Amino acid sequence: FRLNWENYVTAAQGGEERGMVRLYERGGGYQTYRLPQGVSCTESAGAACAYERHALEDNELLRMRGGEVTADLRDRLGLSALTLRRVNELLAPLAVAERQHAYIRRVGDGTVEVYGTTRGVAGGYEMWLSAVVDELGLSIELEYDTAVAGLFRLSRIRDASGLSVRVYYPDTEP
Repeated sequence: FRLNWENYVTAAQGGEERGMVRLYERGGGYQTYRLPQGVSCTESAGAACAYERHALEDNELLRMRGGEVTADLRDRLGLSALTLRRVNELLAPLAVAERQHAYIRRVGDGTVEVYGTTRGVAGGYEMWLSAVVDELGLSIELEYDTAVAGLFRLSRIRDASGLSVRVYYPDTEP
């Protein structure tokens, strides 16, 4: 059983150094993103590393490396000013370690997905979807529960108006 909100970027140990990450899609499947030939994310100049645009779906993935989305990146991605402001608001409160590994993906319809929730796994890490922002700067935010040992699961979904839905799991909650 998979929820439609379960998607994340995974960087296996050594994968980033080779310039490759996988993005597991909502609903199943994955896309592989590669850095341009000869570029390393650890050596790349600037605040973000841009992976090659996904040819079939016109999606573009950036690793933020602790920075914010600048006007240059906004123009490259074709983001509205409202989307830019909201994405930067979502990235700002992340812990330093999460900002270093945060990703954003612009999908073909102009929506931006923010991957800002870290989950350590053997041999690497996963960055889970933490928000989806539309062209008007309206967002859906996702929170995860790690209180139960060994589990990492969606616990709350908050909409643009601030209303939230809490996800209950009957096997571990009263």
